[in-house]
Amino acid sequence: MEKTKFELDVPERLGALKVLSGVKGNVADMRILHEAMTVLGIPESEYKEFAITVDKKTGMIEWTNNHEVTIELGPRAVVILQNALKKLDDAGDLLPDFPLSLFDKFDVE
Repeated sequence: MEKTKFELDVPERLGALKVLSGVKGNVADMRILHEAMTVLGIPESEYKEFAITVDKKTGMIEWTNNHEVTIELGPRAVVILQNALKKLDDAGDLLPDFPLSLFDKFDVE
């Protein structure tokens, strides 16, 4: 199974995680989803690189540095994310701070 590479920055990764956190499905999809969320997450090694901090009062994540990193996702994970993005758009639940570039990068119309 070949994985697809995506160049995603911090806001895009956090946006994808937020969308995926609301996905429901069967056991097989949830295993794929958990793996995708691990890949999209910000590992400890990147906290310093991106100067990431978390406000203890609000829980807001902030960063000073931002650049794209290569993220690899399997075909089913891509479909799950595409469907979740489409559902969010169709429901009119997008907020102004959501990284709309995810729709372009994941070919969601």
